[in-house]
Amino acid sequence: MRAVCESLYEKLAAYGSSDYVAFHMPGHKRLVRGEALPEGLPWQIDITEIDGFDNLHHAEGILKASMDRTACFYGVKRSLYSVNGSTAGILSAVFAATKQGDTILMGRNCHKSVYHAVFLRGLRPLYLYPQTDEKTGILCGYCPSDLERMLTERPDIRAVVLTSPTYEGVISDIRTLADLAHRRGIPLIVDEAHGAHLTVKGQLRQRKDFPVSAVLSGADLVIQSLHKTLPSLTQTGILHVCEQAGESLTLEAARYMSIFQTSSPSYVLMASIDSCLRYLCSCEGMEERQRYRDRLGALRCRLREYRHIRLLEPEPERMLDPSKLILSVDGMNGRRLYDRLREGYHLQPEMCTPGYVLLMTGMWDTDEMYERLCGALDEMEDEREKTLTEALPAAGESPSSTVPVVQAGGRRFPAGRQVLIPSEAERGRKKRVALPDSEGMVSAEYAYLYPPGIPLLVPGERIDREALDMLLCAQKDGNGPQGLSCRAGDTILVLEEQ
Repeated sequence: MRAVCESLYEKLAAYGSSDYVAFHMPGHKRLVRGEALPEGLPWQIDITEIDGFDNLHHAEGILKASMDRTACFYGVKRSLYSVNGSTAGILSAVFAATKQGDTILMGRNCHKSVYHAVFLRGLRPLYLYPQTDEKTGILCGYCPSDLERMLTERPDIRAVVLTSPTYEGVISDIRTLADLAHRRGIPLIVDEAHGAHLTVKGQLRQRKDFPVSAVLSGADLVIQSLHKTLPSLTQTGILHVCEQAGESLTLEAARYMSIFQTSSPSYVLMASIDSCLRYLCSCEGMEERQRYRDRLGALRCRLREYRHIRLLEPEPERMLDPSKLILSVDGMNGRRLYDRLREGYHLQPEMCTPGYVLLMTGMWDTDEMYERLCGALDEMEDEREKTLTEALPAAGESPSSTVPVVQAGGRRFPAGRQVLIPSEAERGRKKRVALPDSEGMVSAEYAYLYPPGIPLLVPGERIDREALDMLLCAQKDGNGPQGLSCRAGDTILVLEEQ
């Protein structure tokens, strides 16, 4: 029983400090020799599937016990660990819910991994466009009436994939959206990569300052990146198979996770997952979560007191994850605010758009971190108070309250541009043209805005003026685009029209 109850890290540490001779992979043999192998790396616990350590692709021992414990905590049927982030989970979920050539309804703001799944599976994508905040350009939630209309008009839809929360923390009404899909027997997949910290079954007894996760809101498959919002190493994630998922979907999800993940999963990463989730389930973790919510609540109250610094707040039609801080300063564009925080105060934001800056908070934030942030903002508030009424914004800047949607984050997507599905575009004849000359042509490659990795152009879409302006604007601001085969980003592959 001890072998099942002990943590994976403890078991690995004990093995690493033992006198076992490593006649097995990996090649470093848990030995550190020579200046080229720094001692700070976790050589001692980096092993392969040897006796006593289970096998992720056929879990029966310590890994199975860990995943079963996680499923119980989240309130789902099965939790499948990913050492390839949310990407492996998303690919597996889409493949599990569809067959080759099926029609899939997906949020147009889905992560690029969803588009890659569509391409690999040869699916025919239809797009559900999220609502847009016209003032900030931030993408909001999906409108249930839009989903209902699409499902009614296209009975050939076999699965729905949506993103909630978004990169900026906007959460959709998953319960209503799931009910609409389930009435037609269609599974709902939710990319909750940025929501591993949301409230789940094991936390319902606590004060619920965070919205409820999609795992408890009716979704069938939910994918989370632990490393984005929880204390876990980069590249760790989970695919949750929720209670309402059928047996076939459950089995297929597990099967495809074995296909899309390496056959040599990292025990270091799996120990990170196990340790993170043990911490969340523990009394210490519960208490720290409560302290984090209290600190975060106090910080948001303090940020609301500024006159010239804006904090994006929830509204009746927009539910927000409070852990994401969307800030803008009157008379200062997002790039300059980002640079001021990073260069002037050594505060590294997550990202910026021309309209705002995004800061991500987490359970292990400290009071000192929040004090340093407020100290920086206090100084900027004083500066704005003294100068804003006396001078116009600096050249090239726009007050954040009047930034055009196209400029404010580049998250808006023109509709109705699809000519071919991605797999068809892949087979077409291609040519390279200068990006400014590509208007009206059909793209043969992706163009991403990164972060968060949302394609602005997908192979098979016609490049219209609005899309081109967004690309050129992003290029000018130094924020992309990424994904183009031309490293300089000044040319693009398009299809030769027949």
